Amino acid sequence: MLRSMMNDNKHALLPRGFPSGSLWHVPPAFMKTLSFFALILIALSSQAAPLHQFIAIGTGNSAGVYFQAGNAICRMLNKDEGRNHNIRCIPAATKGSVDNIQKLDSGKLDFGIVQSDVQHQGYSGEGIFAGDGFKTLRSVLSLYAEPFHLIVRQDAGISSLNDLKGKRVNVGAPGSGTRSTFDKLMQAHHVDMSFFGQHTELTSNEQTNALCKGRIDAFASTAGVPSASVVQAINECGASIISLETLKVFELISNHPYYDYLTISAKSYERMQDDVHTLGAIATLVTTAEMDENIVYEVVQAVFENIDHLREFHPAFADLNPLDMACRGLAAPLHDGAKRYFAEHGLDICP
Repeated sequence: MLRSMMNDNKHALLPRGFPSGSLWHVPPAFMKTLSFFALILIALSSQAAPLHQFIAIGTGNSAGVYFQAGNAICRMLNKDEGRNHNIRCIPAATKGSVDNIQKLDSGKLDFGIVQSDVQHQGYSGEGIFAGDGFKTLRSVLSLYAEPFHLIVRQDAGISSLNDLKGKRVNVGAPGSGTRSTFDKLMQAHHVDMSFFGQHTELTSNEQTNALCKGRIDAFASTAGVPSASVVQAINECGASIISLETLKVFELISNHPYYDYLTISAKSYERMQDDVHTLGAIATLVTTAEMDENIVYEVVQAVFENIDHLREFHPAFADLNPLDMACRGLAAPLHDGAKRYFAEHGLDICP
C-alpha cells in the first residue's frame, strides 16, 4: 500500500521545475549539487570536533620565575605528542599566587602556580581568603623553594627588619604571593603599614627601577633563585639582601609547616659576600577537584618524565627532587590524577 501511495504521488514530491519521469532517475547535475553540499557538511562536522583540549596554567608576571615554570611545564606536555593525550597547554601571565587561586575558584584558569603559604590559606580560608575556604582546591605537585628576599638600597641604612621603621618600603603588588608573605611577616611582628614611613604596591617590574632611582628604600620578593628583579637591583644600584633571623621569624616558620627556613647562598648572586638566611615558601602547582583525572595524570607524567630537561630550564629548578615534588608544601588534598601517578611510581610515601 505504501509503494502504491508513493507511485501515485511521486510527481507531487518533486520540486517545481524538476523534470518529470521516475522519481529514482535523478539528473547528474542535481546529484553533483547534493554531493557538493554533503562534502561541506562533512567538513563542518569534522571542524566542530576540537582537535585538542586546551588548558591554561596561571603563572605570574611575564618576567618572573613563575612564568618560566609554567612555560616549562607546558613545553614538556606539548612536546609529548607520542602519548596522544590530545592536550595543549598555555602559560597565562597573572598577578601571582593569590590571583591564581581566585581565578581557579571562578573557573578562569585550569591550573595555577602558587606559593605553599597561599595554597594553605586558600584551602583553609585564612588571610585574604578568610571564610569557608576553597575546599575543591587540589594539589598537583611541588616545584622549587622560594626564599623571601628583602632587598635594600645601598645607602638606606637598613640591616634588619627593625630598620624598616619609617622607611619607604614596597610591600608587594596586591594578588601576589610576595604581598601575602609580607603581610604574614608584619603580623608576626605585630606591626602594620603605619610602621613604614611610606608603603607602595609596585609590581616586580616596577620596584627595582623605583629602588635604583631612590624612590623607595627597600622591596620584597618571594621568588626562586636567582630572581631577575634582584639581579637587576644588585647589578644596577649595588642593592643588598638582608637576613631575617628574628625570634618572630623562627616562630612563624615553626608554627606554619608551609614555610621553610631557607638559605640564599652567596653564590646565588654576583657581589654577594655572605649567605643570607630567611624564611620562604615552596612553589606548587594546583588545580580543582573538577579537573579531569586523566589530564592531571598527563601533566604530572610530563613533568616527572622530563625532569632532567626541567632542571636545565632555570637555575631555580636545578635541585628538583621527585620525592619532595610529591610532598613538599602541599596543603590541599592531592588530586586523584596526581595520586594515581605517585602510587604507580612509588612516590606516595610522603613523611
